[in-house]
Amino acid sequence: MIKLSTIYKFFNALVGVLIVYFSINFFQGLNFDNFFLISDTTNFNFLLLGFMLYLISHIFRSIRLMIMFSEKNLSLKKIINIQFTSNGINLLLPFKIGEIYRISLFARECSDSSKALYVIICERLIDLFLLIFLLFTILLVLNYSSVGYPELTNIFKLSLILILISLLLIFVLPENIKELRLIFAKHFSGNITLYILEGLKNIDKSLGDLLKILRDGRTTLFTLTSIIWLCEISVFFIFYSIIGDVYLMVFLALLVFLSSMLPAGPLGYGGIQLAFFMVGDIIQNQNLVLYSYVYQIFIFAPAVILSAYLYLRGLIKSVK
Repeated sequence: MIKLSTIYKFFNALVGVLIVYFSINFFQGLNFDNFFLISDTTNFNFLLLGFMLYLISHIFRSIRLMIMFSEKNLSLKKIINIQFTSNGINLLLPFKIGEIYRISLFARECSDSSKALYVIICERLIDLFLLIFLLFTILLVLNYSSVGYPELTNIFKLSLILILISLLLIFVLPENIKELRLIFAKHFSGNITLYILEGLKNIDKSLGDLLKILRDGRTTLFTLTSIIWLCEISVFFIFYSIIGDVYLMVFLALLVFLSSMLPAGPLGYGGIQLAFFMVGDIIQNQNLVLYSYVYQIFIFAPAVILSAYLYLRGLIKSVK
């Protein structure tokens, strides 16, 4: 039987190849002409502040993950390293493939690999609930409807599907694990059945521990989540002078965050442009879509470079 360590090494190498491929595609595809068209109206001090806020938000994400994992082997320093490494890869690879890599990194450090999967699902579910709530609130304040924007309607539909699937995995599956174990034990035998039974037992324990952490630490987790998204939304103050309205600026930020659920290329190509186009259409400024490149070049690209450095450093250490 193939060892898990061998599978991880192969997957790690595959991620490395994908990083190189999409990095080349991204930097070759950058249209600096579009950036130079708007460089006169871009405040570079705000860009630096925006990137710092982006980094701070991920430090708070790491603190939140440390609380949710509650693993002795997972120090804050180690979680920050994994968070920043996987974040850049998640930005670089299309269709959120990087999330699989992030789960695999945490799974290696956890006492039970299934716990990594459920912690990441819970983390995303918490964020999704807050973002959808904020988006509904902003739509009410701005008196807008999603009817005129089919993309926004699609985001709501995808959000609902993801929420339902997550709730089924977190709350419905645990109640039926014991029954599943009895069915497998009664009707099947062999080594594979033993692995399945052991896996179901670990899932049951991991979910029980995680739900207890969520209940006991709900106030802390809510506070950290609010700080995380306050930092992320504040990044978009770099576009306030162009948009001229705080609510529309927040609306743009939420669309960018939620657009990650729509099919997009590396660094959110497609989804981010769509978000800027929609807000530009509202304020009758078709050039607003050009500012999406500012966000990608000065916020996402440095995060990818930092991630690549951490990834290569970890790869070199593992070879030694």
